[in-house]
Amino acid sequence: MRLSLSVLLLLSSVGIALAQTREQAVAAARDGRVEQGISELRSLIAAGDTSPNTAYDLAVLLVSAKRPREATEVFERIGTTDTPEYVLLAMTRAYWDQRRYEDGERLARRGLAAFPANRDWSKLFGLIAGEAADHSGDVYTALRYYGDAIRQLPEDRDLRNAAAGLLARMGAPYAASSILGQPDAGLDAQKAATMVRWGDQVRPPALELRFAGTDAALARLDELIAKASATESPDAGLIARLRRDRVVALRDRERWSDAVTQAEALRRDGDRLPIYVRLAEADSLLALRRPSEARAAFEEVIAAEPQSQNALIGRFYAEVEDEDFRAAFATADTEAARQSPTSRSSNAAVIIPNPDWLGDRITAGQARNYAEMNADAWWRLYPLSQQAPALGYLRAAVGSVAAARGWPRLAAEEVEIAASLAPQDLGGQIALAEYALRLRNYAEARKSATDLERLYPANASVQRLARDIDSFDRFEFRTESHSYAENGSVLADAPGDGFDTINRIYSPPIANNWRLVGGFDASYAHPEEGPVNRYRIGGGLEWRIPSFTMEATGWSNTGGLNRGSASVVANWSPTDHWNLGGSAELYSAETPLRAVLNGITGDSVRLSAGYDWQESTGLAANVGVMDFSDGNHRVSGGFYFVQRLVDNPHLKLTLRPELYASANTKADAPYFNPSRDLSVVPGFDLTHILWRRYEHSFSQRVTGGVGAYWQQGFGTDAIVTATYEQIYGVSPNTDLHYGATYARRAYDGELVNSVSFLLGLSRRF
Repeated sequence: MRLSLSVLLLLSSVGIALAQTREQAVAAARDGRVEQGISELRSLIAAGDTSPNTAYDLAVLLVSAKRPREATEVFERIGTTDTPEYVLLAMTRAYWDQRRYEDGERLARRGLAAFPANRDWSKLFGLIAGEAADHSGDVYTALRYYGDAIRQLPEDRDLRNAAAGLLARMGAPYAASSILGQPDAGLDAQKAATMVRWGDQVRPPALELRFAGTDAALARLDELIAKASATESPDAGLIARLRRDRVVALRDRERWSDAVTQAEALRRDGDRLPIYVRLAEADSLLALRRPSEARAAFEEVIAAEPQSQNALIGRFYAEVEDEDFRAAFATADTEAARQSPTSRSSNAAVIIPNPDWLGDRITAGQARNYAEMNADAWWRLYPLSQQAPALGYLRAAVGSVAAARGWPRLAAEEVEIAASLAPQDLGGQIALAEYALRLRNYAEARKSATDLERLYPANASVQRLARDIDSFDRFEFRTESHSYAENGSVLADAPGDGFDTINRIYSPPIANNWRLVGGFDASYAHPEEGPVNRYRIGGGLEWRIPSFTMEATGWSNTGGLNRGSASVVANWSPTDHWNLGGSAELYSAETPLRAVLNGITGDSVRLSAGYDWQESTGLAANVGVMDFSDGNHRVSGGFYFVQRLVDNPHLKLTLRPELYASANTKADAPYFNPSRDLSVVPGFDLTHILWRRYEHSFSQRVTGGVGAYWQQGFGTDAIVTATYEQIYGVSPNTDLHYGATYARRAYDGELVNSVSFLLGLSRRF
């Protein structure tokens, strides 16, 4: 009996001592000596303390020391379900800190059931369950958990912050701001960024208001930048985000120069531009006609985001405008090859058309059109338009190619269809105006261009259309001069050395379809008989209506002969393929100067007809009659055929065989007039664009041929002609060309070599 009592007293004193030691450890932790408290509690457990309270206290202190994994390891070894609330709260947070959401939710549910009066459990469960759902990607379930908890604790800031943060990440800053219920600079910045996006995506009821949303976004960004910059300690990150969004808004507002300037300013300030800002800068550089810089920017975006369709399309257009068509073809064809005609629906049960497949093939076809490889473009785009006849921008693309192939009526028909399918599409509206101009519906074209320029003043295509209309409304001056030099001694039948110049000036349109025309021509030659010249000055009217042009002029001639002359020239295109022409002239400009020297004039009539299958294949024939005042009657005619053999972006080679024949009724005239002659020359035309940047270009051209010339009574001789010419597109309104020609011809059996030089200018002012 005494022994039992002694054991009980001993155990009681040990328990009291252990409890006092545990309390001392906890007190040390409360005094800020957390690690000491943890060490002492671990020592107690190691010495055999099996009290759950000691383990609970150790687990709680480990949570305080931010060692949640160790805390939950201790907690899991206790093995009891009768857990005090303060321990359960700490362990729930410890599991949450480790993102062990399932365990955290399990303890939170225990707390809700065991301690329903403590609303902290509702908060904790909402936060953990919400974060778990968010972490798994189920953001809407996360919002539901946050919302349920907020309804129970409407004033709790942690719950509102969690819900607002999730909404902000979901791109709903206005909802986040409403949940948060207090000012927040970050959310204000995000709301301004949303305004930028809405300004670009939301279409207002009137086109005149299409920038209203973007203008409002810019105003708000400027306000926030000023506010953030004026604080005592400006938030550099916040200001940088606002400035980046401003670059995007400036791009959307078509303030291209401002967008590039602001992007460069960010870069100077040490900001490494995010991809979305670099893309906005690239778009702006392309709009500013800086394609090489734009290409580099688009490449940077693609390197970071290889599937960015905006960057891929932007790079394609930069390559086109940089005249690097090999790269443009590679870009378009690679994207087209990646796609298949169909794809499966989201549930993989239904096969549906793949719009990207069609879009990429349209782009590949347009690439050939931009490179002036129009036959290739046509056979790529036309079949697609038969399979997708209601796709507006495809019909517009087909119309563009049709126009380039010399089919203006078909082009206008396609463009009208495209405009009816997509009446708000800017490209279609521009195309309608362009084809109205091409078809000589000048009043309609001018009105359309004026309306578009008012609505889209910064658009490059609209500006080009406005320039075309402006060019049409200007004076036009054309001049071309040739000098001729023949080799050897004076030849009895050759025209002789000489010079000629032809100059025309046209007025701006009068009542849209009329133009005044004036001109001055001069011709000089030095045949065997001596020098002779002819000067013409005069003018008249030009009349232009759809498919028909006529010019009637009267002239005063001086020099070898002083007398008047008149001419009428008309051209008619009844279809997209047929071209008919005719001219009649009293004292024709074709009258040889040797005839003029001998007081002889000639009146002429000429008719022509041509059929062009497309821009690269066609044929034409002409026949003319000239009656000379000395009684000679000349009939002449010709035929030629053209076929393009090489059709590359900067190189075109066309075969051009020609046949010419004439007959004269009078022999021994004092000018070259073979009784019968015939020439056959397989000619060619090679054009090479050396450099081109938008409206400015520099190219070279070689034309010529080697053939045979037969003259009755003198047999057959080989003839040669070769011309080298350079063409400089100085500006949209000025073209300059110059070159030299070598010719080997036969006159009554005598071969004559000649060299001529030419200089020409076309200028609108």
